[in-house]
Amino acid sequence: MCYLDQKIKEVAEMLDNLQAEDGRDIIYDNIFSGSEIQDLAECIKITGNDTVVSLSLNRAQLYQNKKSDTWISI
Repeated sequence: MCYLDQKIKEVAEMLDNLQAEDGRDIIYDNIFSGSEIQDLAECIKITGNDTVVSLSLNRAQLYQNKKSDTWISI
């Protein structure tokens, strides 16, 4: 439960350090490194007591010559 809070703080600190030092790039190692979650965390003040649920959707065709309506969610 504390991973989100730790990661958001770590990425925010990394972004602050990047602005101070030129020539370094941010490391995108998971979803919490993206700008969307960082902007959301700043906008609604996500804390260690908050729970965040995410959903990823993708569509797959199961047979080569048959159109299928299969959705896979993770």
